Amino acid sequence: MFSWKKEMTRLEVPVGRVLKLMQSMSDVQVALPGLTGQMATAYLCAYAGQRGVRVAVALHLRENHQLAFYLNDGGEVARDKVGGPLKDGIRFAESMGFQLDEIDLQQLGEAERTARWASLPLGRGLAPLQRPAAAPAQKPAASSAIAPSPEAAEELVAPPTPAEMAEKRAGLLENLGRFLASL
Repeated sequence: MFSWKKEMTRLEVPVGRVLKLMQSMSDVQVALPGLTGQMATAYLCAYAGQRGVRVAVALHLRENHQLAFYLNDGGEVARDKVGGPLKDGIRFAESMGFQLDEIDLQQLGEAERTARWASLPLGRGLAPLQRPAAAPAQKPAASSAIAPSPEAAEELVAPPTPAEMAEKRAGLLENLGRFLASL
């Protein structure tokens, strides 16, 4: 079982203690108690604690721009017993419709591993979403060009950097290779 820890806003774990990390292959519509239904990305993270291993499932809620952390009940478990909570975490995420894929942090060099962890919202948390102040009503321009509405402008997202695209491409090729090798 996993319980929602509403007080958690980030996973305060250095990358060196991350034992297993998975991310959903696509976003899924979720509805959490007290929040509107919205698209979310799921992460599963097993990390070393003080006396054992803890498993967390985190949902990155896109509309609310926040993280929802679910931790395995029972606290930390011995390393040789973490298989059960890991399977439970995967089943928990899958029960919401997510398909998880391994992020092989251990295969990366130390600098790459640190950069990859820092790029994820889990450890750094999310800054509160700032909504732009309402602009005073303006008369439409006489030109024939169509300007995006303020609502549409909020939805615009910066394109990924070339480094991010290269990293995603490398991950895709690695996973494709594993898939083809399994056939």
